[in-house]
Amino acid sequence: MIKIFFTYIKNSPFYKWEQKYISGIPKTLAELLLLSRANNPFEPVTDPGKADIIIIWESMLQKTRKYIEILKQEPLINNYPNKVFVINNEDYPSGFLPGLYTSITTKLFDPIRHRAWGYIFPVNDEINVVPENAELPQYLFSFRGFLSHQVRIKIASMYCRPSPDYKIAVVNKWYNHSRDDKKEYTRDILNSYFSLCPRGLGTASYRLFETMALGRRPVIISDEWIPIANVDWNTCSIIIKEKDVPNIYAILKEKASLAVSLGKNARDVWKQYFSPANVVWWSVNLINTLKQGTSPDSNWGQYQNRWQTKLFFELNGWTIQQKSTFFIKAMKNKLMRLILTVKTICVKLNRG
Repeated sequence: MIKIFFTYIKNSPFYKWEQKYISGIPKTLAELLLLSRANNPFEPVTDPGKADIIIIWESMLQKTRKYIEILKQEPLINNYPNKVFVINNEDYPSGFLPGLYTSITTKLFDPIRHRAWGYIFPVNDEINVVPENAELPQYLFSFRGFLSHQVRIKIASMYCRPSPDYKIAVVNKWYNHSRDDKKEYTRDILNSYFSLCPRGLGTASYRLFETMALGRRPVIISDEWIPIANVDWNTCSIIIKEKDVPNIYAILKEKASLAVSLGKNARDVWKQYFSPANVVWWSVNLINTLKQGTSPDSNWGQYQNRWQTKLFFELNGWTIQQKSTFFIKAMKNKLMRLILTVKTICVKLNRG
């Protein structure tokens, strides 16, 4: 049996909404692993010293260079650096530790240390069962969400006018959606042949996996997103380059005949890898496979040396020049959202 110890870094900063449940995550992960399947080769343990693999659940709060000092004080990394791996669902991961990352970018991805993966826990409990005998969708495609990236702003700007063929709804909320918000979001996906899944702050999106769970066809629009291995994304999704946003309607209209088969395949892939019954087992199995490879971080000193390199700082955008550029881009996006809001209001007034 391969022994697994789940934990989290207690001194790490967390979002307020994370603080409500973070202490219970290790126990939940252990329970889900035990329930996953018969003849399970993995066994949760409560003693890190007896574990073959230590899995740290990392905060979703963006990490900065200050996080290095927190990691230096973490006993598990000091004592067992070759056994420590992470599960990271952060939007801007830095890739400090080896493990599974939902939104690690192509420039930071290291095939020796990292694996691309999905989300472990859902955020919308309305997405649980695909309705039987559901009516045919009304729209060719839809998107409902916050304009957290230029590609989303571009989509909303190009398709803001009401149409019988598509539905675009801008929502100014983030992890504070009401029950009605979640229901409407779910209805929009079910009522569309294709669900647009553009990147947001992170390269990945919950929307991708929620669309798959609902048996609809995800349209991935995220140039820096790293496809998860072992999944044939060509058979369960459509990938569109960010530069091709103006052609979304034409592309999807041409592929409309594939909608049913892609949706069924997407649902099957979600059930196999990302459903609550299987996602923890596959996560641990993927980490175990990663551990069997050659790790360059075999001791604590090598960890620290890598984090202090100029290359690591530049890849994470921590230089003064990069921070200034990021601030300017953020202000530009904020201005574009404001302009789009005014434009949308004008469209509604003209309709009235």
